[in-house]
Amino acid sequence: MQFRSNLVARWEYKAGSELFLVWAHGNTPDAQGDIDTPLNKSLWSNILNGAGKNSFLIKATYRWLR
Repeated sequence: MQFRSNLVARWEYKAGSELFLVWAHGNTPDAQGDIDTPLNKSLWSNILNGAGKNSFLIKATYRWLR
């Protein structure tokens, strides 16, 4: 069972200028070791064990023209 999630926050601090904050989490366990595990146990153990990859992104745009 794979668990993937993301969160995006967007703030427009000036007309046409924006700041984006992005967090993404992906967790893909060993398929061979996870094949006999019940679905709900597999999902919760993969979410809570902290073995996933976290990615963070900050993007800012600024509008120069009026």
